[in-house]
Amino acid sequence: MALSRFVAAGAGAAIFAGTLLAGPATAAVAPTTRAGAPGDCPAGHYCLYEQRNYSGLKYKSNALVCGSGGAAELKIKPMLPNGAYSLYNNSGLVVEVYNDNGRLLYPTFTASSGNGDMAGSANAQSFLCAYRS
Repeated sequence: MALSRFVAAGAGAAIFAGTLLAGPATAAVAPTTRAGAPGDCPAGHYCLYEQRNYSGLKYKSNALVCGSGGAAELKIKPMLPNGAYSLYNNSGLVVEVYNDNGRLLYPTFTASSGNGDMAGSANAQSFLCAYRS
C-alpha cells in the first residue's frame, strides 16, 4: 500500500512530496497539513507533529504496532525526517517512543496525554509502539 506524504504549503494548501511504502512491517499513517492544540488529534488516534506545541505537519494513526496483531513498529523518520517535536495520544492505546537501540526515550503516553516539546530527543527518535495495555 502506498501512502502519500504532504507538506504544508501555507493556508491549507498542500504539495505532493513523495510516497511512503507500507509493507507487512509498517503501519498506515494519515498525513495532514492542519495542526494545533492537542484536541486537534481525533478521538481514537495518536498524532505526531513536526513542531513543538502540536503544530506544523501532523501524522495521525490508530494502528496497533509492536503489539499482538499489529505491525512490527512505526518508523518516525520516514514521516518526519527531523523527528517528532510533539506527540499527543488521543487513543485507547499505550504509545511509546524509542531510539535505534530500542531504548525507551519517553515514559508511556496513555490515553489523553502528550508532550508538546520533544525537540531534545527528536534526532534520536527511531520508532514508536502503540499497543493495548
